[in-house]
Order: sequence, then C-alpha cells, then structure tokens
Amino acid sequence: FGGQHWKRVEVEPLSMEDAVKLLCDEASAAGDDACVPTEAQGKHLAGTLGRLPLALHIAASHLGLGKTPQEFLDELRATGLDLAPAQYGDHGLRVDRARAILRSSFDISWKAWCAGAGNRVEWQQALVALAHGPAEGVGESLGAAMTDLPQAQYGPCLVAAARLSLLEIEWIGEGDTRERRVRLHALIAEFMRTLPQSDAETVIARMGDWFAPRVSDANQDTMGNARREVQSEPSGLLHWLGETRLDEAALSIVNATHFASANGAYGAWLARLKAAAPEAGETLRGLHLAWAVAELAVQSGDPQLALDTAQAYAELAKRLENETAYAVAQSQIADILQSRGDLEEALRIHRDEILPVVERLDDVNGWAVTQGKIADILQSRGELEEALRIRREDELPVYERLGDVHSRAITQGRIADILQSRGELEEALRIRREDELPVYERLGDVRERAMTQRKIADILQSRGELEEALRIRREDELPVYERLGDVRERAITQGRIADILQLRGDLEEPLRIRRDEELPVFEQLGDVLNRAITQGKIADILQARGELEEALRIRREDEIPV
Repeated sequence: FGGQHWKRVEVEPLSMEDAVKLLCDEASAAGDDACVPTEAQGKHLAGTLGRLPLALHIAASHLGLGKTPQEFLDELRATGLDLAPAQYGDHGLRVDRARAILRSSFDISWKAWCAGAGNRVEWQQALVALAHGPAEGVGESLGAAMTDLPQAQYGPCLVAAARLSLLEIEWIGEGDTRERRVRLHALIAEFMRTLPQSDAETVIARMGDWFAPRVSDANQDTMGNARREVQSEPSGLLHWLGETRLDEAALSIVNATHFASANGAYGAWLARLKAAAPEAGETLRGLHLAWAVAELAVQSGDPQLALDTAQAYAELAKRLENETAYAVAQSQIADILQSRGDLEEALRIHRDEILPVVERLDDVNGWAVTQGKIADILQSRGELEEALRIRREDELPVYERLGDVHSRAITQGRIADILQSRGELEEALRIRREDELPVYERLGDVRERAMTQRKIADILQSRGELEEALRIRREDELPVYERLGDVRERAITQGRIADILQLRGDLEEPLRIRRDEELPVFEQLGDVLNRAITQGKIADILQARGELEEALRIRREDEIPV
C-alpha cells in the first residue's frame, strides 16, 4: 500500500493533437451549455496543463459546466501555480511540476464542489470517505456504507461529484444486474486523504460493519446472497482485511473461515488470522483462531504451518479441557497426514481418538463428519463398497435429518465419486448437475462449485468430449483456484488440462506443465501421492517419445515405492 515497492515507469505525455482532442471531446459531451475551446485556446490550456490526462479531464468538466478556458486558467493562477507553459526534458515532465498542476486542478474542483452541490458537510465527508476505499472502486451497497449517506442522497452526491471530475461512475452488467460502481483516480484519492475531513479509521470500521455480517452469515437461506455481495467486492475485501484487526472486528471467526475456505483470498485471511492469534491467548477465541489458521494454511500451500498449528491447537484444547476442540484438532492433523500418504495413521486417529469423543459428547454432526473422513481413506485404498455404505447409511441420513443442505451436497458428490470410479457415469453426472451444482450456486460456494465442474469435466473427458472438458478446465476451474490462492487445486487443474492436451497429441506443452506447474507444488506440499502420479504421467510422455530408460527409471524409483 502506498506504492513504496512499486517500480516507476516513465510515460510520455499526450501529443498536443491528442490533448486538445481529449479536452474538446469531453467538454462538448457535457451538452449545449459547454464552452468548447477553439484550437488556439485548447493548445494554450493543454500546454499549460502539461498535457496530463487527469488535469485535462478535470479542466474539461469545468468547461462542460460553461466555464471558459481563461476563467479556468485564472482560477489555477489563484491557487498560486506558476502558469508558465510546462516544458519537457529528456525524461518527461518533472514529477513535482506534474503534481503541482494536478493538485491545483483538483483544488479548483474541490472548492467548486464545496461552494456548490457539495456545500453540505456530510457530502464532503462522503467523498473523502470513498478516498479511503480500494483503488479499483466500490459498488452501490458498500459505497453507501462507507459514506454513511442515506440511499436517497448517495446517488445524487455521486452524480454531482462526477460532473466536476472528482470521481468516475461506471455501470456494470445489464438489466436487473446493472450496478453503479464508483472509483476515484489514485491521485485524487491521495489529495482527498490529506483534507481535514479525512478519517480512515471510521471508514474502515464502516467497511467492517458491511463485510463482517456477510462473511459470518451461516444461515443457509441467506448465505448465498451474502456471499455473492462479498464476491462482488474482492478488492474491497482485501483492502478491509489489510487495514482491520480481526481480533477487534465483530465477526465469527469460525463462520468467516468457512467463507474464506470457499471464497478466498487465502493469503489475506491467513495473514490476518495469524496476526490475531497471539493476542487471543488461551481462550475460546484462541482455539477458534488456531483452528482457522490450520484450516487455511493447508489450502494456501503451507502444510507444515498447518501441521504445527493443528498440533499446538490440540495441546491448547487439552489444557483448556475442551474435548470438542481437541477432536477437531486431531481431525485436522489426520487430514494433513492423509494428504502426505500416511493413510494408516490418519485412519487410526479418526477411529481411535475422534470417534470415541464425538460419541461420548453425542455430537451427531461430528460423528457424521468423522465417518465421512473414514470413508475418504477407505475410498483412496480402493475399499469402495464399504466407503459407499458409510456414505449412504451413516453420513447422508444425518445431514438430511439436520437439514444441512451443504454437507448433504458434498456427501452426494462423494457418492458420485464412487459411482464414477465404478463406471456408472450417467448417474454420477446426474448427481453432479442436479444435486450438487444448484446447492453450491445458491449458497455462493465458489470453491465447491469449481470442484464439481472439475468432476463434470472428468466425465465428459472420459466420454471423449474433449473440447467442452478443456473449456470447463480453463474457464470454470482455473480462474477460481487462482483467485482463491489455492496452489494445490490450481496444480491439479493444470494437470487435467495437460491430460487433455496429451490426448490430442501435444506432448511438449503437457511435459512442460508436469515439470513446471505440477511437480514443484506437490513437492512443496509434501503430497507424495500426487507427486508420484505426476511422475508417472511424465514417464508416459517420455515413453511415447522413445526415451525408455528414463521412463523405466521413473516407474521403478519414483512411482512403485509410493
């Protein structure tokens, strides 16, 4: 934030011809009352403003309101700016000169705003509040919350400010989904933040009042709409997370972590949770934070942090004599061990350490979750019949009885996995499309939706529908995992793309993907199973190219032992 690590790129100013055209086009677009400059006036004004697009944009807004070029220049002079025509050296306009021109141009618009439509204190404060938001801008609902303006005033305030080029309004979408988004130029926002009306702390608190209930919403009837609202403000979420303190925010860490798991951005959430954890100490909140860090560390690609945190979480739960938390911590440890290929120890933990606890506590949901984890391991060991029995007889009835549509959909997906592995593709595809996708779409769970799209693509791929499968991989899966920061699932998706390219006869690009995109991630994660699978696919390509000795070495040394 603040650009302290940014690389400065020198950009040439507009040509005089383009600068005058910009000035005249924007002024004339304002209507019949606009004062469109002559060519001579345009050249004089553009030259004085250093042909800077933002300064020209501000000037054009004043000409559009009927002000003459000379009147605008007179107001610039009144700000104390030296109005000698701006000169360019070898490296363009001097930065301090450019900033002086832009600052003076902004001051004219700000004074006109305060004397005119914005002569109300709350409207002035509203514009400055937006300057403390994300550079990419904000939508209607979040923007209104940041400004603390009633809805009836928010729109007129924006429109009046846009006429003076203090902000930009953009309409996104069509029909019922059409939404107004507002954005401030980075320099204008910087100038506004220096004004007396500026109060960053209050704005961040208002953003928290908007985000916290939405990311914490666990009500399955309203969760989908709440999540979609947050999904429409990704830069706003990152901005708020970067400025807030989660240990002080009024949000449920558990529910917020469920949101983060499904929607990202893992890195930003993980950084905030890690910062909050030490201050929480040995409390219930500390337990929640430890669980959240371990949960997101796996997805963000740091299994060692996940394991270390889960083990510390288990110890803390034991000291606090919290059996439920201890069982959850053990479950996280088992999941990490399972991802590393240690299936026997993971199965032992679920059966010997977790099941007795949840049965003693009469925790039916925890019991069903644990049975599902046991079924996962059995399924990975090829014990499909027992895994299917657990899914249908132990898991599914519990979630149906509890009305947990999300967990029910996930379990249906696991059943479809087994059916798919047995070749029952039509029924598996029906479950994906009818029982899973609609639930994830309604709940706004973008991660599970992407996972389901992947499995639909798997079925299409097995039926030879390669083009549609490839489209799903590239358009519906990959962008989601990149946005979430889920390095493991991104690598897996890259591998599925490589599978299709290989089926189409392209060996070079799949080999590059295997070596550069997949292997390094699985090695980093300690995911021995997927690493071995990827090594096997590399051997397939080498074998097809006639490199038999290296392919044989990989089979014997990298695949078979795993």
